[in-house]
Amino acid sequence: MTTIIDIIGVVSGVVGIIQFAQDAFPQKQKPGSSVRIAVGLDASGGLDNAGGNVPGVALFNEVGGFLGQSQKNGQVQDGNFADLTVTQSSGQQATYGLFQAGHDAVCIAYTTITWPDGNQYALTGDWGEACGGSWYYSNIYVQSSGYKPKCMWIDADGNQPQTGFQVHFPEFRSDSSTMPAGKDVKTLCNSKAPFQYFTTAGPQTIDYWNADGKTTSQSTVPSKRDVGSQINRRAAAAARPSAIVITNGTDHSVKELCGSKTSSGPDLFNLIERSSCRMSDKTIFPQCDATVKDNCFNVDSTQLIVGGKAARSPYEVVWDWKTAGKTFTSKVATSAKIAAREPYAKPQEYNNIIDWSVAGKVDIEPVKST
Repeated sequence: MTTIIDIIGVVSGVVGIIQFAQDAFPQKQKPGSSVRIAVGLDASGGLDNAGGNVPGVALFNEVGGFLGQSQKNGQVQDGNFADLTVTQSSGQQATYGLFQAGHDAVCIAYTTITWPDGNQYALTGDWGEACGGSWYYSNIYVQSSGYKPKCMWIDADGNQPQTGFQVHFPEFRSDSSTMPAGKDVKTLCNSKAPFQYFTTAGPQTIDYWNADGKTTSQSTVPSKRDVGSQINRRAAAAARPSAIVITNGTDHSVKELCGSKTSSGPDLFNLIERSSCRMSDKTIFPQCDATVKDNCFNVDSTQLIVGGKAARSPYEVVWDWKTAGKTFTSKVATSAKIAAREPYAKPQEYNNIIDWSVAGKVDIEPVKST
């Protein structure tokens, strides 16, 4: 029988239960804890910085005692996950986790942990958006579930404001398939110990609950990482200026994306909503049709029309997130004999086919021309 772990998540500002199956967790290691970090935007290349440096991870016990850390963990590609082991001097429960960004931004869809005693916990990227951080639609499923969380950005170079976060894992698990008392977004986001973002270079300190469960104290990693002292802040909204996502997903809301001050990623057009979000200034445009011909998004040319003219150069990358089995015909793509589900670098040619209607399918073909 498959073991199901009930994790407390948040959807549209409302907390709820998200079920994680056993295969979403890393294998138990002794003496140490195993951590899995899954990243969003399920594609090979295209949308820069969705994959990147696997964060450094430092773990602490329930009373703030430092247990161990894992640094310089390499890279993780878009739509994949990385498993790492944090070696501990004992088998104590690692209830607090500190995640420290590397110099290549990463968008985390979820992270899971398996303690030395076998207990398992998780955190979804939805909490990043709920607690005011930069985010985007991950377009990946929690393994063995039908749920696609948002992903939360962290980065040490300033491409994103957040340099890391902490989590108190037990506060995001329910052992009764019901919502425990006191689990609301305001409490979990604003109390520091359950979850908090960091914006300083190389975060090293967590807040943990005192015995009274109301006040907190701090604990610090014994030795600091070598981090840069200067962080160059750049506008998160312009992180993906040359890419657009075409979707018909009901969970990929243009209104939600454009209405969020902290969303960060490519432009988005939703076929169901018949509207697009220009992320550079968070402006919504309707779909062009027989009635609306200006200040609108032309689906056929994949262009924003303002003042009767294309408002920008062609997108360098067009990603198709439409539901499997659906089709979307672009006149430009058809004239160039390009299937509309394929991302393309220019309207008249392409280098790669990345098919998201079949999980894991990636075809590489030479450049074609008309």
